[in-house]
This record gives sequence, structure tokens and C-alpha cells, in this order.
Amino acid sequence: MNKFLWSIFALLPALHCCGQDAAFISHSAAICNYSLNSNDVWSSTCNPAGLSEVKKFSCGLFYYNQFLMKEVSSQYLACAFPFNKNISGGITLFRFGNNDFSKNKISVGAGLRLTNHLQLGAQLHYEYVHQSEQNSLHYACPELGMTYRISNKLSIASSIFNFTSNLYNNHKLEENQLLRIGLSYYFDDKVKVHAQVIFENKNYPFVAVGIDYLPKEKIYVGINISSTNQPFNIGVGYKLKPLEIKIAFAYHQLLGVSPASAIML
Repeated sequence: MNKFLWSIFALLPALHCCGQDAAFISHSAAICNYSLNSNDVWSSTCNPAGLSEVKKFSCGLFYYNQFLMKEVSSQYLACAFPFNKNISGGITLFRFGNNDFSKNKISVGAGLRLTNHLQLGAQLHYEYVHQSEQNSLHYACPELGMTYRISNKLSIASSIFNFTSNLYNNHKLEENQLLRIGLSYYFDDKVKVHAQVIFENKNYPFVAVGIDYLPKEKIYVGINISSTNQPFNIGVGYKLKPLEIKIAFAYHQLLGVSPASAIML
């Protein structure tokens, strides 16, 4: 069993995007789509510019049971809060793994609403990787984000992660950089389509497409397709004021189905 677990950990470079978490949560598994145009507490997981739209204190809890194995599960705790009508901040805690091997990250960011069309954001990530009692790794890196609303229906966005090749690194970790470029189109209040291209150094770029569908005011359905080895995700959600609950399933072509659940307040 231990050998199998370590073989899973050896796959981490393929399952994680540059310290951002697996492609399934590259935006946020809690939202279950691949949009760079999120404007809520989960903006910190992909594009901090979206934090500028947070107008009241909110928090979110997220649990992702990768491959139905507790040992390689992921947990999120995210909070967002406004400073004034144009600036909001966010703090996100992330953990992956178990007591033998784990990745632990804290992210602190802020978003600025510069105009009615333009949002900017910045974020600092600090990650601690526990490999054993004698060996641990640390690194810190920044992230910048931007969202521009071209019209009421069309928005573009981008974010760049670790553009400094790590501000701090106590070990020879891979200094990955990540660039995301996204486009969102709102057909109406019920249907939204998102497309995203993700460029990572030392790897081929991949494409992700997501559809958000609101059949009723309180019900959400999300479908995502990507060119990664985890190509298909589907999620459903229900708003039970003041809570929003979402459940999602991600399919991996080798390791099967992984469930995720999230609660946002």
C-alpha cells in the first residue's frame, strides 16, 4: 500500500499546475468550472482580480477526495472581505496529503476595481512541503491577475503565477511559471461559457472549456472539458440561503472518478 501511495505522490508534477492545484481546481472545484472571471471567495484559486467584486465577508470550505483515497485528498479554507467599495482582500489555506507527505499553502491577496470594466489583483503564495521529519521544503512566489469586461456579455482575463521564479526557495524545487488566458461569454442569465488556455514552462499548453447552466434560480450545473489527463468534470449545486452547496465529480482516464464537495457562506 505504501509503495502505491508513493507512486501517486510521484505523479504530483502531472497532477498539479505549478503549485496551483490540480487542473480540476485550477479555477475552483467548488465552483466546478474553468473560468478566470470568478467574482467571489474562490477567486484566489485562479485569478485574484476577481476578489475586487466581493462586497461582504464570505468564506468557503472545500474537500476533494482524489481517486477515492483519503491519503491524497485536498482541503481548502478560503475567506474574502471588502476594505472599501473598490478593494477587497482574501486569505486561502490549502492542504494536500497526509502526515507522511503533505503540501501546505497559505495565499494572501487583494483585488482592485480600477474602473467599471477593469479589475486588477495580486497575491502572494507561501508553500511548505513536508516529506519527512528530516526533510521539508519551502518556497514563496507571487501572482498577478487582470479581468477586463469588453461588454455586458463578453469578458477577457489573464493571470500569471510565479513570474519571478520563486521569491524564496530553500531547496532545488522546480521553478514553474504559469500563464492563463481566458475568455467568458454570457448568453443570458442562465448560460455562461468559459474558455481558457494554460501555458506552463517545461510542459505543453492545454485548453479547458466550461459551461455554467442555471436551470432555476437556486440550482447550478457545471460541465468542464479539458485536454489534460483529467478531461471531464461535472458538478451540481444548490443555494440554500445563506449557504451554497456544490458537489462535483472529476474523471481521470487512468485513475477513475474523484468526488468533491464545497460549502460557501
